[in-house]
Formats: sequence, structure tokens, C-alpha cells
Amino acid sequence: MTHRLNEINWCFRGKSIAEIKENLKWEGTTFSQRCLDIMNQRAPISLELTLRLMREAKISTYTDCLYWETKVALNRVWDKDFVKGVEFVLGKNEIPKWSPLCS
Repeated sequence: MTHRLNEINWCFRGKSIAEIKENLKWEGTTFSQRCLDIMNQRAPISLELTLRLMREAKISTYTDCLYWETKVALNRVWDKDFVKGVEFVLGKNEIPKWSPLCS
């Protein structure tokens, strides 16, 4: 169990989703490959937003966390990738072609 925790901490220490994916590739375990496969099926913008919300939560109040989570969720439902993601989860479509991240 400790080994898995060390692996998780090492792989997910990256400051961006791109860094985390690189760490997962480098680790090369069954677990890290499974995580990478799942992440590759998700919308890039959703992954980046989730990572940012989680990192900000460490230094935020509970009220602030709820505020930002609600604000992000209400804005995301109007995005094309949200509809694609829901259809994918419901099994109506293959892995969607996600909108690219803006630099």
C-alpha cells in the first residue's frame, strides 16, 4: 500500500495535466497506465479545471470551494465538450474528439 501511495504522490505532483501525464508514462506500471488511459478519455479543459480546483482547495475555505465548484459547473454545462462527455459516459458515442486547450 505504501508503494502505491508513493507512486500516486510522485505521478500526480506535476503542476499541469501534461506534467502528470508525463510522470504516469515514465512510471510505466499497470496502475499508472490505467490512470493515463482514463485521463486520455477525458476532456483536457475539464482535467485542468479539476486540477486547479483541487490545488486551490488546499488554501481555500469550504465556502470558497463550494462557490468556485458551483461557478465552474454552471459554466461548463454550456460547453460543447460537456455534452460530448455526457454522451460518452452514457455509452452513446466513442471517445469524443475534445476541443483543444488554448495556450
